[in-house]
Amino acid sequence: STVVTFQAGQACQVFVVKYEDPNYEEAESPRVRITIRKLEQAALEIGNSTDLKYGPMQLFTIGGSGTGAVRYEVDNAVIEGRDQTASAVCELV
Repeated sequence: STVVTFQAGQACQVFVVKYEDPNYEEAESPRVRITIRKLEQAALEIGNSTDLKYGPMQLFTIGGSGTGAVRYEVDNAVIEGRDQTASAVCELV
């Protein structure tokens, strides 16, 4: 077989053996270490509008890669605007 399968983050060593024939002896290649690295995520964004008039909002995402779960977090930081400074107060429910 010419297909090697393993998970990202793993490594293996492979080599090839060419069997002898009537004219040539058997030959073996040097070992080669193959490492499969994880890929970077595609851009990930919150898909909702950033301007909500009132009420709760169901969040959704755009982008990302793979089958990993999504976790939303709140950063209740200070927001500095042109004419005011206020604390953002929101929570995930």
